[in-house]
Amino acid sequence: MMSTHENSEPCSARKVAVFEPEDIRMRMHAERKELQLIEFIPNRGYVYSTGRLEWAIESGYDVYVVTPQMESRDEDRWWIELLPSRDDCLYFGSSEKDAKALGVTSIVSHWFRLFRKLGFPTEGLHVVGDFKDYLRDQGVILAEDIHI
Repeated sequence: MMSTHENSEPCSARKVAVFEPEDIRMRMHAERKELQLIEFIPNRGYVYSTGRLEWAIESGYDVYVVTPQMESRDEDRWWIELLPSRDDCLYFGSSEKDAKALGVTSIVSHWFRLFRKLGFPTEGLHVVGDFKDYLRDQGVILAEDIHI
C-alpha cells in the first residue's frame, strides 16, 4: 500500500527517516573527546551528538522524531533547532486521557500521530515494535538502523 504525506508526494517516493531522542543524543557523566560535545548540563552530565540526525538531514531525508515524553528536555533543545519544522517533524507523547481520545494507549500515541501525518494505516498496530516493523516494510529508515 502506498501512502502519501499530507500535502506531498507518496512516502515511497521520498527518503524518510524516523528518530527517537536516544538515537540523536547521548548523555554521559564523563567527557569523551572522540565524540561531538553539544553541551554540559550541570548535575546531568555531558550531552553528545550521535551524528545520525545531522547525517540524515545532510543526506536529504525527511526527518521525524517521536518521543513518549510530553515535552522537550534541556538536552533536546539543540537537535530540535535542527529540524525543518518542530510542528511537522516532532511528535510528543500524550496523557492517557488524550491518547484514549485517539483510541490508543499513551505508550504509542506519538507513533500513532506520526502514522496519521504520513498517511499510514494504524489498524493492528499495538506496540512500538509493530510501528517500527511497518515503517521498515515501507522503506522508511529508522535511526537505530543508521550506522555511521
